[in-house]
Amino acid sequence: MNNNIATRFPDVSCSSAEEITFSWLTLYESLQKAQYVPIKKSAPLIKLAKFGDNATTKGSLKHDANLIELWGIEGDYDDEVMFIDEACKLLEKHAIRAILYSSCQCLFKSAPQFACRSAPV
Repeated sequence: MNNNIATRFPDVSCSSAEEITFSWLTLYESLQKAQYVPIKKSAPLIKLAKFGDNATTKGSLKHDANLIELWGIEGDYDDEVMFIDEACKLLEKHAIRAILYSSCQCLFKSAPQFACRSAPV
């Protein structure tokens, strides 16, 4: 697969950003190696997109007006009804290639929460 560009933000403030190249395999491997972060606000974010240098008045680089290119989509599921294996089956049924993984908040709840990343094949 061709390499695509993603942006990694060290935390939810998104006041700084690192542009990274990824393939489907490297994205999967990096998500597998992600370390648990107990406080969501300190968790790094990855966007399957390229952003510019124009920050908001609050200093965030992650905003629609600063988006240059989009390589994939992300989703978060917080409804706590469907389990991750059910979501995998639905995506497969519709031939959508995606990586799903449990969110860190899910570790403290009995109900399911997860995230999804989908990039072009």
